[in-house]
Amino acid sequence: MEYAEFHIEEMPSVPQVLLELLRLFHQPTVEFGDIAHIIEQDPAISAKILHIANTSFYRQWSEIKHIRRLLVVMGIDEVRHIAVTSAIYQYFSQFSEHQEDIVTAIWARSLLCGHIAQELARLVGYPFPDEAYTTGLLSRFGQLVLLKNHPDSYLDILFMDDPDSAVERTEKKLFNASHAQVGAAVIRQWPLHPFVADAIMFQNTPQTALSDASNLVKLVNLAAGLTQSVLRGPDTPDTRPQDNLFGLKEALLAESRDRARRTVLECAQQFGIHSSLIFPSADKPNREEKTATHQQMRHKLSQYVRHAALTGSSDLAASPADTPEQILDSIRKELTIAFGLEDVHFLAFDAENHSLHPLSTGEEEQAFLREVHINVDKSTSLAARALKTGRILCTFDSVEEDDPAAVIDQQLCRLLHQDGLLFLPLRDGDKFLGVIFAGVSESRWRRIKPPTIGIEMFSQHISRYMARTLKLMNIHRQKLTNQQEELRVEARKLAHEINNPLSIINTYLFTLTTRLGDDHAASDEISVIREEILRIGGILARLREIGTDKDDEKGPLQLNQTIEDLIKLFQQTLFTGKAIQTEISLDGRIPPLAVGSAAIKQILINLVRNAVEALPDEGLLRTTTRDGIYKSGQVFVGMKIEDNGPGIPPDILKNLFQPVISTKKDHSGLGLSIVKNLVDRMGGEISCVSDPETGTIFDILIPRRTVDTDPGGESGNVSDSSEE
Repeated sequence: MEYAEFHIEEMPSVPQVLLELLRLFHQPTVEFGDIAHIIEQDPAISAKILHIANTSFYRQWSEIKHIRRLLVVMGIDEVRHIAVTSAIYQYFSQFSEHQEDIVTAIWARSLLCGHIAQELARLVGYPFPDEAYTTGLLSRFGQLVLLKNHPDSYLDILFMDDPDSAVERTEKKLFNASHAQVGAAVIRQWPLHPFVADAIMFQNTPQTALSDASNLVKLVNLAAGLTQSVLRGPDTPDTRPQDNLFGLKEALLAESRDRARRTVLECAQQFGIHSSLIFPSADKPNREEKTATHQQMRHKLSQYVRHAALTGSSDLAASPADTPEQILDSIRKELTIAFGLEDVHFLAFDAENHSLHPLSTGEEEQAFLREVHINVDKSTSLAARALKTGRILCTFDSVEEDDPAAVIDQQLCRLLHQDGLLFLPLRDGDKFLGVIFAGVSESRWRRIKPPTIGIEMFSQHISRYMARTLKLMNIHRQKLTNQQEELRVEARKLAHEINNPLSIINTYLFTLTTRLGDDHAASDEISVIREEILRIGGILARLREIGTDKDDEKGPLQLNQTIEDLIKLFQQTLFTGKAIQTEISLDGRIPPLAVGSAAIKQILINLVRNAVEALPDEGLLRTTTRDGIYKSGQVFVGMKIEDNGPGIPPDILKNLFQPVISTKKDHSGLGLSIVKNLVDRMGGEISCVSDPETGTIFDILIPRRTVDTDPGGESGNVSDSSEE
């Protein structure tokens, strides 16, 4: 039998231990050490912790080998959810009284082996006694796996009177694997030293074959033998403690064994477990008392499950400042812990286009996901069906000859390297939020499909959580927007206040230069001061633009209004240093354009700043726009920036739009290169004519694409307009 997929979330715990853990979590205050102490005594919950530690969420902590330290990394909320999920599975598993007794017996033998291994490790000076304890605790985990997969046939052989080695031979005959092999195969997948799995694999191997084995393998093998001697009675000749591995004396072995036995009995007493379930030779309770205890445990378990159903099986709680990636990761963890689903992705619902698209894939090897676009109204994908019907759907239930799976579903299966896909709809009442989809095997789907387990409850809970979180995020986003607007207002006020004294200084410098004349010895220093004031003016212009939204490429852009606003801003800042004169001639026929205003602003700022730096005092800057320019079968809108400066030298003009070419001091020379790139991106053209006598003209052609204003164009569709 193949145990690669063993559904660890379904592995049973002792009800008393699980209930004590849940009780602690429901206390107003709880000590972390108390929680860790209980978990470290239960092989099933410990195994779940180690399994979760091997998922992608915690692989950066793979060097941590001890359960208590892993609990610290995971945090109390994550551990609480593991406990609650265990309770839900335990309740729905409907284990009989006899089966729960068997689980308790496995627990006792595992705990006993762990404590003996720890005692022996200290005796022989093994440097990692906690590792020896954990390995002993997990020594019979394979029995839990076999019991869960074969609840009827395994009960007949689990505790035969034969030694464990004989039981293993029977297991191999019936199930093609012994519990030691199954346990070792599972544990090899976890972040533990490879010798841990080896120790479990060879726990019942004759000592004569282990002379050269690692100390951990020897310790667990010896501990397993001593565990048998406790169970079969210390005076049974063939189970008297013997050590051919470390040379420990029989009396020392017996002392360690008995100390561990007392510890296990104390644990059982703490949890209210009758000693007869641990050591068969002990006095047995009457059947009525035993049945009453079983029913009481079931009732308490049902109360915790009911509480989970009413409040949500998980403790998802997001801060409104959490990023979408953080929120989605939290949901992924919940699905991994509750249902063993590890390859989880999200499709967000776009209400405007009535479609589903991927949200935060973050995986380079899954870049194809970014191309997924599912029309909810027309697509046959199970994602669309699940969202519209509100039902959880899976590809294993939908494939029929006359209704084959949608191509997109087949592609996603292959992309995730999965046999099937599971789709969980996320809805807030009638409002669509999106769909969670995950790879799933057929066997796992059979185990978790509605109404077998609470996956429907989980889907509803996640939907409520997502709806609540989106509202919080919108509120938080609005607060940030308000704060940014306040900062923008303050920045503009400061820029205005700083600009006033700069204008006065610059005016006096201009007057001083006129009085002193160009030949005065201080004229060069005054020019430097004025250039620096000019630079400050440029900085203030950028300061006033802080926080303005970067429009997307769909616009709309009111070109004339944008130019007027910028020129007005320049007149208060950039132009004051040289008393620049301006002329504006704008064509009022230009419609709103499907071009980002941020790009146009950047083009204007760069060109105007270059012109001002080259212009003499009281130089002229002219800005012109014109609609309806036809070229090569295309219609453009024109924009010209002209100055009467000294022009651009021919050697620079021929490489004008290449980076780093600049004659200006302290200038990177990237301004015109950026302008050229921005014009190219919008599909336009730019040219330059420069003459030392008449100045420089930059001529820009912008494609005349307009934003639709009819109802069909509300989504921002772009069309080519060729009126006129």
